[in-house]
Amino acid sequence: MNQFLKNSVGQKDREAIKEQKDRLRKVEGTEKLGITFKTMCDITDKALLVLTAPDMTFLEVMINDAVRSTGMSYVFLDTKQWDSELEEALENNKCHYVILSSDPKFKLEESNRREMLYILVELSRVRGTKVIILTKDRNQDDLVKDMIKQDWFMNNVERAYVADAQFDNVTDECKEKVLRSSRIHFQKKRSVKVSDDDVKIFCKALDEDTFLQLCRETEIQMTHEQSSHNGNDVSRYVERMCARMKQVDLKKALCDERNEAFAVVGCSLENFADLNSSGCDVCHFNSLQRFVRCVLLDNMDDYDKLKDSAFYSTAYNGSSDVCFWITWMTMTILKIPPSTKARLST
Repeated sequence: MNQFLKNSVGQKDREAIKEQKDRLRKVEGTEKLGITFKTMCDITDKALLVLTAPDMTFLEVMINDAVRSTGMSYVFLDTKQWDSELEEALENNKCHYVILSSDPKFKLEESNRREMLYILVELSRVRGTKVIILTKDRNQDDLVKDMIKQDWFMNNVERAYVADAQFDNVTDECKEKVLRSSRIHFQKKRSVKVSDDDVKIFCKALDEDTFLQLCRETEIQMTHEQSSHNGNDVSRYVERMCARMKQVDLKKALCDERNEAFAVVGCSLENFADLNSSGCDVCHFNSLQRFVRCVLLDNMDDYDKLKDSAFYSTAYNGSSDVCFWITWMTMTILKIPPSTKARLST
């Protein structure tokens, strides 16, 4: 029976398509990230599906999971990976799904694009292959525009924004697993593994970029190696900061006494007054002459100047050996990090 199945047309097709999938290695790289979501994406029955999302990496993981769960044969590739070997395999073997990750900045040669369009249309028309295009911006993507213009796809296409393909939809278990398997390097002199006690705390401070970096590399270099005449100084002292991007309730944040200083981008004094129910000390950056708890900024360039100013540069001289993290928030609200030197346990 096994030999019969192996020799059957369907099984031969599946093996040929799997060989291409393994050769392209897009699926392998996507699944190696180990990202799991709280919800799954439903794949519609349209001949052409054009999908965008807040982040391309999360979109690729989510769609790969959704298509894989169907149990059908599929290939997944970047548009720049399209070649004659793949064309031949698709022409000679049944493939249920073709997933293309398209970068609008990458321009395919005209002849390659025409050949790709022709083959995808024929695969869909004759064999019922579903084509899924993942793109950062479908309005600026020439491949998407050309596909939609094809007569076969014109009335059988769906455009969708996959809102769940984002960091907030990643499971807590996945975040904890990534942190537990990660290492943090201080000044290239010390490698620290996140302890189980700190995992929960780190999960709350973890941002999208840091999470994806840990998924890809399993380690983070916090700062450059510091030179010192005394080797012990380099191994014992470290200046470090951890940044994250997050939506916050500004009123609640201003009332939280644990937040020592804020910088808010793109908010006038008049608008800020409506949010400042706690009577927080506030000043515009251009008028800053002393430390105030909240500084209003016109742009992010001012923030770089602010965090290096004398008013917000403090030294930590505690006698304990406790290590801690400084976090600040970007875009809507930013917590200004003091320049901190903390003694490390040896």
